[in-house]
Amino acid sequence: MGTTIQAKFAKNKFLNTQFYMQGSAASEFSFETGKLFDEDRISDFDIAVTGDAIYNKAKALGLISGNKSGKIEAGSKAVVSFPKNSTD
Repeated sequence: MGTTIQAKFAKNKFLNTQFYMQGSAASEFSFETGKLFDEDRISDFDIAVTGDAIYNKAKALGLISGNKSGKIEAGSKAVVSFPKNSTD
């Protein structure tokens, strides 16, 4: 799956993009409650996306404050659309 995501980013000219798990999926527990990942709830995955090309695109879209962007919600206008078919 990771290589498919990287290929889609590369196809959209975001070369050398890196992905990092963050939050409870990476630490295995919630910072707020101390509960284990997915304990008594369904968790989401927090993923940091880094790279010069994607940083420059976010900057051009006005999403950068200081030297980083904030949280970008799925479905927002800021999200880059990728083909739904993984073979594209």
